[in-house]
Amino acid sequence: MDFVAAQTRRRSQPTALAAALAIGLTMAAAGAAGAADDVIRVKLKSGRSFIAQIDPQSDADVLRLRFERDGVVIVRPIEWTSIVSASRNDAVVDLAALRVDLAARRVLAPPSNGQPHELPIGNQARASRGRVTLWKVPLDSVAASPPAEPVRSIAVDAYLANWDADVEVDGLVVDVEFRDAYGNPTTAEATFAAELVGERYPPLTRGNALPILGRWTKQVAGGEFIAPGIWRTRLEFQAVHPDYQLWLSRYGLVHARVLVPGQGTFEASVDGLALRGFTPVRDRTQAAFGTRFLPTEATGRGHRESAVGVW
Repeated sequence: MDFVAAQTRRRSQPTALAAALAIGLTMAAAGAAGAADDVIRVKLKSGRSFIAQIDPQSDADVLRLRFERDGVVIVRPIEWTSIVSASRNDAVVDLAALRVDLAARRVLAPPSNGQPHELPIGNQARASRGRVTLWKVPLDSVAASPPAEPVRSIAVDAYLANWDADVEVDGLVVDVEFRDAYGNPTTAEATFAAELVGERYPPLTRGNALPILGRWTKQVAGGEFIAPGIWRTRLEFQAVHPDYQLWLSRYGLVHARVLVPGQGTFEASVDGLALRGFTPVRDRTQAAFGTRFLPTEATGRGHRESAVGVW
């Protein structure tokens, strides 16, 4: 009897080994198919889209996308409510069914024995060869923001500024404040137009007392607001420059016009704008030599041009 049992065990060993091998191959194939099936493309309400593998830690609250390259793994959690659509191999994925399926997988998944190493965002340390590094990415969700209140008025401020290496001023910095019906700051996509009006020293002729020194037109973009409701821009002096055309008086006026589509056109002006500021030494130099710059000063247009147009 013992001899027969031993022979039976010997004959069954190759069969068991073959069965185990078959099961292993089947599981490996299933794992590979699962990895391929888990590559998904999602489109968010913000307009962004991602193509990545679905991380096993996804659940009914968030979909976690897994990006892996050169030994570095990035897991990005995305709220289900911020996803517009999903597709896999150009086939549309039912988001509700996928959410339920991933929640079930999370419940049935065995607990992990170790936690991956986490690096803070912005850390550019490279992972060593053979080591998986997890980058922790904040939740990618669409924050609901209330719409801006309609624009009902604007306020304008302007001042001289120099933004290059020479000594003379280069133009004006203009701040436009958008206000709602209660005077509170608001924002809007708009078109900004401005003109700088100067004043000529006597003698005057018909039509030349208040010349236009420059005209500008720009688009107001949401990303250019420096503070709530305040948009800032630079207006570079054009052909006429107060420090070179000496027939100009010291003061000017900036007239601004803002066109907000669907809301109207709003205007404001800044009078008494000092085009030369307080310059006692330059004023005496101008009176004595017909130029406002000293010989040792570097200017952008040259000293000779500053003497053009002496009255």
